[in-house]
Amino acid sequence: MGCKRIFGATLSMGIAAERTYHGNDLGAVYSAESTTFRVWAPSAELVILRRYSTGSDTEDGASMILEWKTKGNILHLRRKTTTVNGEGGLSTGVSYLKELGVNYVQLLPVFDYVNDETDESNLSYDWGYSPLNYQVPEGLYTTNPYDGNVRIREFKQMVQSLHEEQIGIVMDVVFNHVGGDAYTSWFKYMVPGYYFRQDKKGKIADSGTDCGNETASEREMFRKYMIDTVVYWASEYHIDGFRFDLMGCHDVETMNQIREALDKLPGGEKILIFELSLPDDDPVYTLKKVLEDLNFSSLLACYSSKGRSGYNPIMMYSLVTYANMRGVRAVDRIVELCERDLAFIWLAKGEKPKRDAFYDFKGDKLTGEVLDDLNYQFMRCLEKEGLVTLKELYIDGTKIEANANRYTFVWRGSINYHLARLLDTIDALYARYNTLLNEYG
Repeated sequence: MGCKRIFGATLSMGIAAERTYHGNDLGAVYSAESTTFRVWAPSAELVILRRYSTGSDTEDGASMILEWKTKGNILHLRRKTTTVNGEGGLSTGVSYLKELGVNYVQLLPVFDYVNDETDESNLSYDWGYSPLNYQVPEGLYTTNPYDGNVRIREFKQMVQSLHEEQIGIVMDVVFNHVGGDAYTSWFKYMVPGYYFRQDKKGKIADSGTDCGNETASEREMFRKYMIDTVVYWASEYHIDGFRFDLMGCHDVETMNQIREALDKLPGGEKILIFELSLPDDDPVYTLKKVLEDLNFSSLLACYSSKGRSGYNPIMMYSLVTYANMRGVRAVDRIVELCERDLAFIWLAKGEKPKRDAFYDFKGDKLTGEVLDDLNYQFMRCLEKEGLVTLKELYIDGTKIEANANRYTFVWRGSINYHLARLLDTIDALYARYNTLLNEYG
């Protein structure tokens, strides 16, 4: 079966609430005699179901959509007696997991996401955090992405293999946003204006995800979609737990109902629900808040008025600044953290700038005058938020030399150790800070 495209007028929230569907038979309902397709699209004027005899991309309309990829397939998790180079020495794969005493394996998103499922040669990928079809196993991890039967069978064989070794499987689920553009999402085609949050001006919200298409879990039918999807993976594929990406973007009621629905399954009380997140006192939150108040006009002026290519300069500044807060100076180390560290990944929105991009940014764009301006604003924002109280920066008009105790501040909270490390990198702002002393006594 292929994809279905549904057209309809924008549906008001009031009408949507009145037409909420509570049945458990949406999607493809299979029986030995037939398969029934049901969708919730109360504003649709036309529904088209497209069927394909094969999954070949030579068929009209069956080609892939975008160009993100990953590598490897789930069959590797079925091999239980593998060793390095097949020499019988150091164990690999499942054997190695057993030796470590691992009892759960967490899989990064393995549902269908935006990518080219047929090309493993390009290693540019986003770990699967660009959801497309939430209830379909990703084809790139199978031996034949054209055949839906293969996706299902191999995924279930992988689950069975790990369960035979007493290893549970946790699935990373990403309901807070969709891959690509909200305006071309299947949710938009089904019920325009319903599945995504909007701001007061009607623009798709992204304040919680920074992905530009924040979903609305508090609306009944998206809540139902989340519940049905999680229950489907737990019951059909025997998934043992779910790690919710950015769980805080979802309303509490939805999460409670997901818990209740899982508890009703046989053994469902043991199914895990959790989120891996940054500590509440991580300095990245303070940095993010301060960045919202900074005027970046001096930095943006360093870029061509004809438009800029490459990485967002504000994002690059945030990465360099956060690295300073963590006491990281080496560019190669920053590049590594952008690939491995959760806070850096969040700031970079999944992008992975290379060393040349950082050298160009720090050497040609983040000039001394621009850095002075941004760091001055940064200090003023910290003072405004009450995170730092300025006591003195000059002694008899003499500039204090750089050292770990160069600044005398009254600090508040555990994050301030990190902020102090950032401030210790600021060398050219004493005159402006002295103005602050005069203003605030």
